Amino acid sequence: MRFEKPALTIKQQVDLLCRRGLVGDAGRMQQCLKAVSYYRLSGYWYPFRGDDNTFKPDTSFTEVWRRYMFDRRLRLLVMDAIGRIEVAVRSKLAHYHALVHGAFAYAAEASSLPKLTPGDHASLLERIETECPDSYRSSLCACSLSGRGWSLKIASDAPRAWFLNQYSAVRSHPSEFPLRRSARASR
Repeated sequence: MRFEKPALTIKQQVDLLCRRGLVGDAGRMQQCLKAVSYYRLSGYWYPFRGDDNTFKPDTSFTEVWRRYMFDRRLRLLVMDAIGRIEVAVRSKLAHYHALVHGAFAYAAEASSLPKLTPGDHASLLERIETECPDSYRSSLCACSLSGRGWSLKIASDAPRAWFLNQYSAVRSHPSEFPLRRSARASR
C-alpha cells in the first residue's frame, strides 16, 4: 500500500484545517503547528471531527490547543512523580539491603542477591567496574586501572563531592562504594 498524500506547508495545513471548519487565528495556528506539528495535534482535534473529515460546528483551535497543553502538563507531572517514586523505592531497597547484608555485600557476597545467578552477579560487578569510572571521570574525578588496583583522583577543577572525599581515600575499587552510590551509578 502506497501513501499518496502530498506534504503540505504549514500555511497549507492551516488553510486545510480552516476549510474543514476549524475556527481560529491563522497566525496563532501557524505558530503552534510549527512548534508541535499537524500530526501531533491531530489526536487532540479528533473528538471534534465529523464523519466526513470536517470539524463539528464552532470547533476552535484554542480548545484543541488547551487540550494539548493540559495533556503536556499532565505528562510532565506524571513523569516527575514516577521519577520520585523510583528514587524513593530504590533508596529504600538499597538501605534495607545494606542494613541486612552490609553496605558492600552486593560486591562481596553473591548470596546477598539471591535472584542473581553467579554469572549475573559477575556481570553486575563488571558493569560497576566499567560504568562507574566513566560517570565519575566526566566531571568529578579521574579513575584508572593500574595492575589490579584502582586509583581514584578528584579532578582539581571539580567540586569535591562528599562521597568521593570520604570513599576515594579508603577504597581501592569502584565496587567498594556503598550500595546506594553503586545503585545510582549502575542505572
